[in-house]
Amino acid sequence: CEATWTLGSQTKFRDEFPSHSSWSPDGSLLAVALGSFIVLYDPSAGSPLRTLVTPETHGEVVSCFFLGNTGRYLAAVGKKDITLWNLVTQSGKTSSFTLPFE
Repeated sequence: CEATWTLGSQTKFRDEFPSHSSWSPDGSLLAVALGSFIVLYDPSAGSPLRTLVTPETHGEVVSCFFLGNTGRYLAAVGKKDITLWNLVTQSGKTSSFTLPFE
């Protein structure tokens, strides 16, 4: 069985290049990490819905992940910080940590 896909749209956000992307559990949102931002897209329309600013990550967002079965939470992972966004209340909480390796 061979899987194929077709590009339905493309978009640009400032001059940032995507570092990671993640689909919500139900497929209704696509989160794309771009620099210190995460942009939430409506994949059916190909349009941005919301931009999450994550200055707490001390630089670029390395990856982003939806958490849980409903996709209510989104984790923005920086090099030394994680910001957990509640997408319903649109609030974020940052936790800092130091990695044992660099």
